[in-house]
Amino acid sequence: MSEKQRTPKELKAELRARAKELKPVLPKGFAEIVEKETGKSRTFIYDVMSGRRWDLQVIEELIKVGKNHLKRVEKGIADLDKIKRKMTQK
Repeated sequence: MSEKQRTPKELKAELRARAKELKPVLPKGFAEIVEKETGKSRTFIYDVMSGRRWDLQVIEELIKVGKNHLKRVEKGIADLDKIKRKMTQK
């Protein structure tokens, strides 16, 4: 049997609730970045992230900023590992 298809309203509610999960991967100053890209106020952005307001454009931008930050952190860790390996080889 196939899984029941969810309505757009149900999907919106889930995305709205899960927006809070982005906070740990967002860099300091993320609201300013999203504000520049979307034109929305920082207060509105914080409200969207906490689930009090809804704006798909803001959520998409938060995801984009979070992904970019996570990639930078992962690259930093990989670079540190390379340096550590080089130091132990000498």
